[in-house]
Amino acid sequence: MSAQRSKIALGIAVVAVAGAMVLTLVSFTGNKVAQTVSDPTGRQLAGQPVAQLFRQGWGFFTRDAREDIVRVAYPHGNGWRVVEGNVTSSRENLFGFSRRSRNFDQDLSFLLESLPAGTRWTDCRTLSDPGSCLTPTELRDAPVVRLHSSSEFLCGTLVLTRQPPIPFAFSRFRVAAPGTVLALEVRCFD
Repeated sequence: MSAQRSKIALGIAVVAVAGAMVLTLVSFTGNKVAQTVSDPTGRQLAGQPVAQLFRQGWGFFTRDAREDIVRVAYPHGNGWRVVEGNVTSSRENLFGFSRRSRNFDQDLSFLLESLPAGTRWTDCRTLSDPGSCLTPTELRDAPVVRLHSSSEFLCGTLVLTRQPPIPFAFSRFRVAAPGTVLALEVRCFD
């Protein structure tokens, strides 16, 4: 009797693994850009049910590697200090024990979404000192944004810096890539 049960269990396991593999392959296919993948008949996959069913694919788990890096700077003495609140490789965030960095990223996303339409970022070649790229008028007349934030670093007068990621091939260059900056007055509420 136990030999028959083990055969049934093995059969169920084989069917489950085969099903998981089929779903994985189908989700990869559904995640491909319509211009780059077509089936042997020449039809584009975007119009097929597989692509419609698995529209996002593995994109749910990852971020775009070419997405701009946004950092926050706040007044510190006579200059600006860039907050590294979203660096998850710090000792404090070891193995995810602190959720503060995740809250910071979420609040920063809310802040970026609440920017007024037509907000103009200023080009900057020295992102290590973002205040040097802004005129006193730009700092004084910074747009006011209201934000429900759990992070004290995202309240008050801020300068956001935005920089494209540096490709690995250029990672050894010593010159920092230019970016853009934006002054904001963030009014936080609970």
